[in-house]
Amino acid sequence: MTIINREPAMAIEPTEAQLLANLTGDARTTPIIAMNLLKYWPDAQYPDDWTGPRGTGREAYGRYGIVAMQTFTRLGGRIVAAGPVQGVFVGGQGDEGWDDFVAVHYPSRRVFEAMLADPVYQASHVHRHAGLERSVVLFCGAGFVAG
Repeated sequence: MTIINREPAMAIEPTEAQLLANLTGDARTTPIIAMNLLKYWPDAQYPDDWTGPRGTGREAYGRYGIVAMQTFTRLGGRIVAAGPVQGVFVGGQGDEGWDDFVAVHYPSRRVFEAMLADPVYQASHVHRHAGLERSVVLFCGAGFVAG
């Protein structure tokens, strides 16, 4: 199995501190939007012993995305916006280079937690890990959500 060095700036999974800060307390019952910024590997980075389909990082992430969307939709979540990142208008060095964004509305952080606990969703993470070079997920207050 190939081990990919994931420096903190290139992480694709939350740290324990991030989980505790974002999935505890009164905020668990309020709606959120998870704003995902995505940077794909040119070629999917599956483990050496992987026998399934490979392809590009975007294709691998797409396999994860199908399962994620089925899971959060079943739980009451929905995509409110998605598409290619066209550039950084305001930001510092290192903010550039994102491929896509996906904004997902969750009725509550509890729904987000339920998605994380779903065994089928968990199994799909092999594709997320293979597809993403780096990612940032921002939790945003739902405020006004059109449509």
